[in-house]
Formats: sequence, C-alpha cells, structure tokens
Amino acid sequence: MSIPLSNRGASDRRIWNASARGVFSVKSAYALECTLQKRNEGGKSFSGAANRQWKRIWDLKDNTCPVCLSEPETVVHVCWGCSATADVWGRISVFRKWRRDFYDFQALWEEMGTKLKQEELELAATVMHSIWLRRNEMVFNGNFQSPNAVIAKAQADYSVNREVQEGVPGAAVRILGSESRQFDKDRGRMGIGVVVRDSEGALIGSLVAPKRNVTSAFQAEGHALHRAMVFCIELGLMHVCFEGDAKAVVDAVNSETEDNSWDGQLIEDIRQLKAAYLVWKLGFVRRSVNASAHVAAKLAVFFSCESVWLEDGPSEVRKSIMDELVCNELIQS
Repeated sequence: MSIPLSNRGASDRRIWNASARGVFSVKSAYALECTLQKRNEGGKSFSGAANRQWKRIWDLKDNTCPVCLSEPETVVHVCWGCSATADVWGRISVFRKWRRDFYDFQALWEEMGTKLKQEELELAATVMHSIWLRRNEMVFNGNFQSPNAVIAKAQADYSVNREVQEGVPGAAVRILGSESRQFDKDRGRMGIGVVVRDSEGALIGSLVAPKRNVTSAFQAEGHALHRAMVFCIELGLMHVCFEGDAKAVVDAVNSETEDNSWDGQLIEDIRQLKAAYLVWKLGFVRRSVNASAHVAAKLAVFFSCESVWLEDGPSEVRKSIMDELVCNELIQS
C-alpha cells in the first residue's frame, strides 16, 4: 500500500538502494561495504584521526572551470568567457560579435548597461542565469545541456517575467504538502493543503485533502505538489507559478536527471505534468511565505475526504490571506 506507484503506467525499474538517487556509484558501493564491515568489527582508537585526514583530502578544491577544463573558474568566465558559454551567446544575434576578454563581471555588466536596451539587458540577465544553472547541473548531476536548450529555457523565463511585469493575467499557487505537524510517520498519514491565488493575491481556489499510506515527508511533499498541479489543470490555469517550502522536492523536480530513487516514479509524474505547460514555474519559498497553504495542510488532517473551494476557502485560510494582504499594504504604504 505504501509503494509509490506511477500514474503514467510507467514500467518497473531496478534501483540501487544504497544511494539516495537509486543509481549505482563506486562511492555508494564503498560506503555500503564500510557499513557492512563495521557491523562485524569493533571501533578503532585512531578512526577519528583517519577520518579527519580523509576529510582534508576530499575537501581539496580545484578552481579550474569544470566545463572547458582549461581556465580558472570565475563568475565572468562561467557566464561569458568560457568556450562552451560562447556557443550560447553566439546563437543570439545581438551578442554575436561581442569580445570575450572582460577581466571581471562588473566590467562586462557595465558595458552591457551602456550598449543594450532595457529588454536586451533583461534577456542577457536571464541567459546568464540559465548558463549558471547549466553549470550546476553538470557539476552536481553530470548533465550538460546544449546551447539551444539553454536559450530555450532563458527565452521561456524571459517571456514569463515580461508577462508578469506587464500585468498579463496569471496565477500564483502556494502549495504545502506536509511537514512534521502534518505528516504522521507512525500512522503513515498526511494532510495536503493547496491555495491558488492570482497575481494580486485574490483567492482563486483552495483544496484540503487527507492521505494515508505515506512513508516519508519527501513522499508527502511530492503528493502535495502533484495534487496542486492537477488542481490547476482542473481550474484551467495556464500561467502558474508554484511555490513550495520543501526544497528537496523542488530541486528534484527541477533537475533533469533521471530519478531512480524510491520516490522516483512520483517525481517523474510531476515532471511530466510540468513539462506539458512550458510557462509553469516551480520555486522554493520559506514556510513563512507559505503561511496560508500551511494552515490548509494543518486543517486537512481533520478531514475525512478531499474538499475543494472555488474563489473561497476555509475561514482559517481566508484569515491567513487577509492578514498577509494587510501586512503587504502596510509595508507598501
């Protein structure tokens, strides 16, 4: 009952249970072997000193660019000077003939500020952000995106940002699945709270739902995010920004690495939903920003079945939203 099954009818797969991502690696195999050996051995008096020595070795750092492997990694190198980065900028006509030898990022940005229009400057910042994300994806997950993929993501982000600035109707979705007070590990149950609001903070809809046979907080947060996305599809919303306070789930969904972990099927289901709506965004926010959804999740554990409100919500949720709107007005005044 607690095995996370895919809603897509995905095929079964083998996973390596000794790593969090379910993928075999020499490091995880070595850690498993050490764990098995320690079960049959007593502790050694010098183990602490040995661990400290190994930590010093593993902490040694090399500042060479992990992409081109030929120059020191600096901010201006990653975002502009690297040969792999040049392939990205070379596909954007306005930057095609720019020089590459800026000595630091400030010099690059100052020149952009004097030569570019506001829209071009905003696009440049978005492209740099995509390039930096590509660098992180390669370093931490071993994936390297093509220049066209980087540009496509940057253009999508830029379009969404422009729509928000110009007041194009959209919706901001604040979702919260379950934290320690909503997820009961011993009983395997959780509460889902979803609050959907427009760009001005007005309530579009809300949802509370209890769920059983949940084995971890990560799985609980994943179920909440999945239900929030399905709820927005049911409401017919196209431009949605999802905000969740479970960073591990947000990072897992936004990553392009195949997830072979125990909850990988659930993450893949969420990714598929998100991929169907290119303008959907998913970001991490702290719980203090997610107060209304947190209130909804706390209420959900007391419900016997899922309940939905359109342009309304439980009185506790409405009060939380009203308090937030009043607070924002006081800050702006």
